[in-house]
Amino acid sequence: KRRIVVIPANTSFDVHVTTQLEANPTPVVSSETLHGNLLNRIKKSNIDEDAIEKRIRGNLKLNGVIKGNEKKLDLPIGTIASLDFGNATIYFLAVSKFDEKNKAHSSKKDVQTSIEKLIEYYDDRGQGYDMYLPLIGTGLSRAGLDNQESLDLIIKTMLADTKLLNGKINIVIQPQVIDELLIWKEK
Repeated sequence: KRRIVVIPANTSFDVHVTTQLEANPTPVVSSETLHGNLLNRIKKSNIDEDAIEKRIRGNLKLNGVIKGNEKKLDLPIGTIASLDFGNATIYFLAVSKFDEKNKAHSSKKDVQTSIEKLIEYYDDRGQGYDMYLPLIGTGLSRAGLDNQESLDLIIKTMLADTKLLNGKINIVIQPQVIDELLIWKEK
């Protein structure tokens, strides 16, 4: 069944996953993130970094987000690059900006803005497909949100504009953090 999977990314939509063996003083995408994990999975299916980058840039051009062939992208928070892989459409969602040392930076407001933009994009292009998104802003984006804050922010932001949600939204929560969340409040 076709579905949409949201992957938090940086505003440059970098595709190089830094390995521990690299002598790179400014690591790019960490393999410890969903972004890095997905890129590694894509590469295992014989799609190299150049092809992934070309597809991302092609989608951004098609949607009028970029015009030319800028070497380094620095797009606004909430920008989305959409790519199809198998029966999934991946929404790479720009949540954080990298500094000169490729260290990600984000804030609670950035996370909220990215979720608002995601809802608009999903309304325009989601075709009613089920969407799966993780907790956002809890890890290396450095937004400083704990798991409960991220969940609450996602739900609150989505409930503010339910008319734009034309499909089933699934918030994916890692099993190791589910017990710490207050999902059902006792009456």
